[in-house]
Amino acid sequence: MRRKIIIGISFFGILSTIIVIGILSIIQPATPKDVSSDHSPTPIITATHVPSNTPTQFPTNTSTPTTTPTSTHTPTLSTRIAQASIIMPDVTLLPTSTALPNDVQILAAPPQPIEPLPNATRLPAPYTDFINWVTFESDHPALHYIGGDWTPIGSQQASRGQYHFSEAPNAMLQFPFSGEAIRLRYVGFTNGGICEVVLNGDVVMPIDSYSSTGLFAVTEVFYLGAGEHLLEVRNANEANPNSSGNMIAIDAIDVYQADELTLILPNGELPSPSATPTLIPVEQIELIQAPPSPQPTATAIPPRVIDASVIVGYDENLNQVLDVSEGIRGISVRLVEVGTNNVLAHAFTDAQGFAQLQATSHAEVQLVVPYFGQAWALTGSRESQTFTLLLSAGNQPGLIP
Repeated sequence: MRRKIIIGISFFGILSTIIVIGILSIIQPATPKDVSSDHSPTPIITATHVPSNTPTQFPTNTSTPTTTPTSTHTPTLSTRIAQASIIMPDVTLLPTSTALPNDVQILAAPPQPIEPLPNATRLPAPYTDFINWVTFESDHPALHYIGGDWTPIGSQQASRGQYHFSEAPNAMLQFPFSGEAIRLRYVGFTNGGICEVVLNGDVVMPIDSYSSTGLFAVTEVFYLGAGEHLLEVRNANEANPNSSGNMIAIDAIDVYQADELTLILPNGELPSPSATPTLIPVEQIELIQAPPSPQPTATAIPPRVIDASVIVGYDENLNQVLDVSEGIRGISVRLVEVGTNNVLAHAFTDAQGFAQLQATSHAEVQLVVPYFGQAWALTGSRESQTFTLLLSAGNQPGLIP
């Protein structure tokens, strides 16, 4: 027994020694083996890190965080209906000044006519294609003699050898024209009367055409501004005390229209620009798909209200009048649709023979008393319609239910 224990201890000591030696061999670095003396030792190359005295800086790339765009979901129409660019029609544009050309001519008044003036006979209608002074003769189509009888007279002193005159009290001439200034050529004589020169509805001057000898004269130049105007010459039905009549005579009419390089400023000041609403039409409308057009729909006709009452009685005393005591109780009364015989309302007469019914329907309706085969057509009025059925005395009361 003692021997076995000693052997066990010795075996445990040997095992511990082997484990300790194994651990030490792992921890300690291995040393090169000795080789035989016949060969020189072979050196073993190992990597050795030698620290530098001065640290060297190398450039490195530094990443800077940036905002990364992310997609957002914007709601859009599944179907584009229309696309348009619209400018509001009531937008007021700011006034702007336009520079005048360098060679523009500014005048304080229209220039005086220099004879001979061009004749307007060859101007095409509406007789606006002219520049500077132009003469419209008394026989020009633009002159309208709308009152009195006017007579043409030839004269070597008249413009183009002719003028027109009238002695009628209601004599009147109308001349619509386009231009900036106008003057009137007229004739004076011993029987000349007084006429009025009217421009755009305003009397600008009277003309006394009396003269002791024949006279061909002109009025002053009337400036109106560019545009469309109306000249009227009316007989005032008055005359100079020395005149023997009230004749008025028109020789010609001179009209002025400035060219593009002539500007007339009676007050010597340029008109100041003003802001005005500018109407600009809508452009670039692209209609992709329009909403459906509304379809016509039938409007339902409301049903009419039928209100009717009936009195059924027996003319017992033969006076052709339904008395109070002559009513018949229990008579069936109905409101029936014509064509379908649909019963809309039903009632029985009371002790006085009276029954009242009411219904609504689109169709024609009759009030029917079936027992006696009586029917009345009813209208759509809401007011109660009353009918009387008076039975003849020949009927036996006993037969009436």
